[in-house]
Amino acid sequence: MGALTRAGNLLTNHYQVSQPPGHKMNKNTNTFLSMAFLASVFTLLPSAIVEADFDDVSKWSVRGIVKAESEAMISSELVAQVKSLPFKEGQRFDKGDIILEFDCRRYLADLRAAEADVETARVKVKTNTALKRHNAVGAEELEISNAKLNQTVATKEALSVKTDQCTIHAPFQGRVVERKIHEHEMPEAGSPLLKIVKDGNLELELIVPSNWLTWLRSEQSFLFKIDEIGSVLTARILQIGAVVDPISKTAMVSAKLVDATDAVRPGMSGTATFTPPNG
Repeated sequence: MGALTRAGNLLTNHYQVSQPPGHKMNKNTNTFLSMAFLASVFTLLPSAIVEADFDDVSKWSVRGIVKAESEAMISSELVAQVKSLPFKEGQRFDKGDIILEFDCRRYLADLRAAEADVETARVKVKTNTALKRHNAVGAEELEISNAKLNQTVATKEALSVKTDQCTIHAPFQGRVVERKIHEHEMPEAGSPLLKIVKDGNLELELIVPSNWLTWLRSEQSFLFKIDEIGSVLTARILQIGAVVDPISKTAMVSAKLVDATDAVRPGMSGTATFTPPNG
């Protein structure tokens, strides 16, 4: 309708400009312009149809974001000074590398004390067991010594878990995204310390119209053009969301970039273009 209206306006304006000043359109002129307008409608209809077809094709494209296959925010329940942060932001590390280390001398001393308590409690149980054979102690006292041994063992195990966190190893090969703490600082328990992402496979997160679910399939291939570097890469659907958002009428789709290069980074965005079902 916009194209048709523009045609009518152009005809009227052209007629008015071509007439002498003060000239007014009469009934015959109006009739002529109406007929000319109808003729222009049929002239413009093909181009209007082409525009509509283009709009239909564009509906097969959606925006997406590049994501790492896996990422982690490292934190710890320890309250201790950071001793070492070997890797800076952007640097790569291998699986098993030390990525963060605390000064845990206090926790290690507590663990040694707990180990000594366990040995003391174990000796007490052994002594009471021998005395019980000769009726030198009662059964109740032997039970109390066994309970004390169990308590010291539990304390030791809890401290052992804490000291295991003194040195944090990389769970996978990847890169450091962000360091939220520095060496010699003492973070609060549970606060985020280090954000890391996994190297290797990169994934896409797309939000598609819910009516696409009638033809989208797992392993379906499509093209993804990355804004930041201009590259067009091949991607393949990994998983289609289990639910549809009832307000936006959209669903989440995750995909894998098949031929990603080192230039592609998590956080980049682009356009995913699908081939129409009958295209």
